[in-house]
Amino acid sequence: MILTVVTINYNNASGLRRTIASVFNQTFRDFEYVIVDGDSTDGSVALLKENRSNIQQLLVEPDNGIYQAMNKGISLAQGQYLLFLNSGDEFASDHILEDMHGYLKDEDIIYGDVIWRDNLVTCYPPVLNFSFLKNRSLPHQGTFIKKSLFDTCGYYDEDLLITSDWKFFLLSICKINSSYSKIPFVISRMEPGGISDSQVRDTSSIIFKEKAKVLSEHFPAFLADYDQFSKRLKAFRFLKLKFWKRYFSDYRQSTAVSKYDW
Repeated sequence: MILTVVTINYNNASGLRRTIASVFNQTFRDFEYVIVDGDSTDGSVALLKENRSNIQQLLVEPDNGIYQAMNKGISLAQGQYLLFLNSGDEFASDHILEDMHGYLKDEDIIYGDVIWRDNLVTCYPPVLNFSFLKNRSLPHQGTFIKKSLFDTCGYYDEDLLITSDWKFFLLSICKINSSYSKIPFVISRMEPGGISDSQVRDTSSIIFKEKAKVLSEHFPAFLADYDQFSKRLKAFRFLKLKFWKRYFSDYRQSTAVSKYDW
């Protein structure tokens, strides 16, 4: 089998329902569907039982976080390629797998673009390098990964809270020189509110510490550059925020004056 779609869920029954419907509605049906649920208590398990006949592999048990659950999905998968479409995420169209399954041939990593909040498409470059990956990552909702690559590069690091998928792509591309290809499709629609988005307080601090740890272990020569870039980015964001606050303050004052300047 060429493809396994993996869905990870924990207490997100409404999002899980949308994801399952999106997967079941695909016009291309020659794929395996694996769902790993962390022993949800919100009705998700009942929903999974209702749809059990269309789920090739289902695992419901407690886990220690999303990356352990994703690793369980990798172990269960029988397909040559894996795509993680976690609860709340949806395919961009009902025919996207039919349109692009012919691209799943040789490369280790095959990726497209994704739709983020407000129907904005997040585009990814056709060339991946350290300059891009040191700060950004590929979306697992829009990336097909050859299962054998996990045997070569290792599964997701369960000691990391937010950046384990970033670490996987960084090591795959920049350390072991995995092959990759960008395809001209929008693959999925991402649900806002993931762990790196809002569920953990002060995510920027956690992300910086985790990335610094990975870089110090695998790319120590670049760690100083990363630290310098992060400081400059923080300063730039502060100045930009300060500029816009000043701009709107001046605008409100000028509007108030002109309102009575007659």
